[in-house]
Amino acid sequence: MNKQTELFEIIPNGTERNWFNTISASKPELQQFTKDAKGQEAVVLKVFESGEKLTALEVKRRTGLNQDSCKRAITVLKNKGKLLKLGKDDMVLEEYGKMNHRYRIK
Repeated sequence: MNKQTELFEIIPNGTERNWFNTISASKPELQQFTKDAKGQEAVVLKVFESGEKLTALEVKRRTGLNQDSCKRAITVLKNKGKLLKLGKDDMVLEEYGKMNHRYRIK
């Protein structure tokens, strides 16, 4: 198996994927990263419980989490059906002069 296929290894049905091993972490590291990711998802979901529509950068500013961690947590929560990605009409201009999608709790 090469590095590319290891990155996208097959996961058994019903197994949650909270961490994407893009850095070839060892098994003990991967276990810790997965635990950390689940905690970050809980923090991000708590922010959305206010009912507000938020971008990943707004979540970052409110939580103090790393921007990439916020984006990963939002994507995982969206894929789990806990967050809804809003359409183009709800996009807002964010830092770096780019339009960003907003999300809300389902």
